[in-house]
Amino acid sequence: MSQNPYHDQNDRGYGADEFDYQDPPRTSLLAVFSIILAIPCACLPVVGIVPGILAITLAAISLGLIKNSNGRLSGRTPAITGIFLGLLMVVINGAIALGLAQGYTYYNNTMTPVVDTFMVSASNGDYAAARAELSPAADSAVTDEQIEIFIRAIETDHGAIRALDTDIGLMIESFANVYQQGSSPSTRTTTNQMTSAPIPFAMTTDQSSLIAVALFDPNSLDTKQPKLLDMMVLIPGVKAISLRPDG
Repeated sequence: MSQNPYHDQNDRGYGADEFDYQDPPRTSLLAVFSIILAIPCACLPVVGIVPGILAITLAAISLGLIKNSNGRLSGRTPAITGIFLGLLMVVINGAIALGLAQGYTYYNNTMTPVVDTFMVSASNGDYAAARAELSPAADSAVTDEQIEIFIRAIETDHGAIRALDTDIGLMIESFANVYQQGSSPSTRTTTNQMTSAPIPFAMTTDQSSLIAVALFDPNSLDTKQPKLLDMMVLIPGVKAISLRPDG
């Protein structure tokens, strides 16, 4: 009986390369997308936290898929890069967000009550309470009569001062109006030669909304109750009224 001449060739793996051929591994798209998501984080302070977290998530998923792909997926280096960039941007943007949150908390909970107490107390004629919010230099430079003149100059055309508005939208608008020139102006008092950046606050009266601008004593900003060097109110289209004649 004749033997099949191809039998031994098949047993020896003849044509095995043809049957065992596999496509080259392809790069994981998730790894690539993780880098693409991580890059905008540097250009989007605070908001960039979200794409940063997504970048880390996609990169981590990609590493798991690559590990279980039996060589069909590649892209470990891009995935690790995506995780690193995502973590870096989340930390940086998180620090920025934390700083902004702390700044807003200090502005809203520490600075605002000082200005509100001064303006409302002065409007009600309680000059002792108003003076309690002034720095020693400002207190010695301003008389009760000057406080009264300052308040009446505001209320004559705009009605009684009610309170400061703590709405965050109005706060942002106030800062934009004061710093619209794109720089951080500073005012120097002639009494103590200390420089203080103007801090705006949205203020409501019986008839309108105005912007009050406070100058705080820099030496008091580390305390729980900062003190005022000067107060100004911006009157739309007219002028800025200052509390101190030397301000």
